Amino acid sequence: MTVESRLLISHLIMFIVPIFMTVIVAAVMPAGAPTLSRGNNYLYLENISKCTRAAEISCHNFFHGNLEHPENSAGRRLISLLSPKQNLILFTKGKNPIYIYGNKNYLAQLSRIPPDSGWEERENGRTGTYIRAEDESFYYARKMTRKDTPYYFYFISNHVYRAYNPGDEAVEHLFETTMWSIGGIILLIILLTSRFLSSFMIRHIVPPLETLKQGAMEVQEGNLSIRLVHKGNDEYRPVFRAFNLMTEELSLSLTEREEEERKRKELIASISHDIRTPLTVIRAYAEGLRDGVADTEEKKEKYLSVICRRADDLDRMINQLFDLSRLDIGAKAYTEETLDLSAVLHDFIEENRNSFKEKGLVLSAETAEHVPIRGSRLLLNRILMNLASNSAKYKTAGEGHLFLHLEKGNNEAVLTVTDDGPGVPEMSLRHLFEAFYRTDKARSRTEDGSGLGMTIVQKAAHLMNGTVTAENVIPHGLCVEIKIPLAGESKT
Repeated sequence: MTVESRLLISHLIMFIVPIFMTVIVAAVMPAGAPTLSRGNNYLYLENISKCTRAAEISCHNFFHGNLEHPENSAGRRLISLLSPKQNLILFTKGKNPIYIYGNKNYLAQLSRIPPDSGWEERENGRTGTYIRAEDESFYYARKMTRKDTPYYFYFISNHVYRAYNPGDEAVEHLFETTMWSIGGIILLIILLTSRFLSSFMIRHIVPPLETLKQGAMEVQEGNLSIRLVHKGNDEYRPVFRAFNLMTEELSLSLTEREEEERKRKELIASISHDIRTPLTVIRAYAEGLRDGVADTEEKKEKYLSVICRRADDLDRMINQLFDLSRLDIGAKAYTEETLDLSAVLHDFIEENRNSFKEKGLVLSAETAEHVPIRGSRLLLNRILMNLASNSAKYKTAGEGHLFLHLEKGNNEAVLTVTDDGPGVPEMSLRHLFEAFYRTDKARSRTEDGSGLGMTIVQKAAHLMNGTVTAENVIPHGLCVEIKIPLAGESKT
């Protein structure tokens, strides 16, 4: 049951209980009147005010009840509480009595009541009221005309000012006590009901809130492994589910942040090492030149050649770091356009064939016709240049080969770049695209790399919504596969 349903039921019960108790009291009071009268515990009227109220109430019951059979009126039960010795009640249709209650000896006193023509509140002779008190007697008469038939109500009470039996006071006191007791019982029942319903609602509302509070405090203290359990099927269920999802995401985010921080520290350490190495070499050879260690022209030329080569290494590393920074910025650093990837590959080979041939690497390609993609020519050239440079750097034979193959796949362009070098150790393949990760010992025996080339390849492909994978080929070599969505297609 939901919290909303519980609240609705609680409000309905709080509304129904007072009504139910009021109905019970209304049913008990008339039912108790015959019981009191049967015990001769009657109400005596000791003053004019009470006589007037009793007469008006009795008259109202008659005129608004069954005029032809007033003895069946529910008000008769209340009239029976009046002492039959002290009072006379007469109801007539014209001059014909149809109901009489009380002391019939008072019938003779009806002559003291004047004709209705002298009564007050006359309205064209259809209605009128007569009230008079003299000595210890009280006289009340009222006329009501219904369908041209006059009805008369007479009320006579004697010994009004006489001291009455203490037992009669006990009856009145009993009524008052009963009314106060019933009212108190009703109030007590309402309070107990309210207390019960409040406790019921508190048991179902407060504990989940306390659980959420404790969970939030645990998260505040750094405990992201906490998971909250709520067995009810109410409004709290999605709240608890959202809380657990939040802690899971926070825990994952924290783990990722720690991993990024670790990689950042490793990156800084790698950058420092990679920059320090060529600087150390340059400083050493420069000092050698300054101190005259290179005492021949041949040695001087060798020293200067090493200094220039290491300076070129520094320049290349700084450029790659700059490229990596631009790639981290995102796509805003590059202009996207529709390109024919087949044409881009052929242009790259024509522009760089000779320069890589001098490095001992032969470039070749086999492409499908017109492969349109959305991308950046600059990023594509950077990808191809890094892959070709790695192949030239890590080749083991005197002449290496790099083969580019392009085809259309399922809504995507598939470019494979394969060389015939030494490949990559299987345990290193999954780290190949990490910044500053090197496989120099396996791939090359000639010169060091920066460890940024493959990272740049991956980031550049991702900026064009592409993917990059790598695997070794048999008998030896490395195959890098790049997939980029075709123009007009979205990669999921």
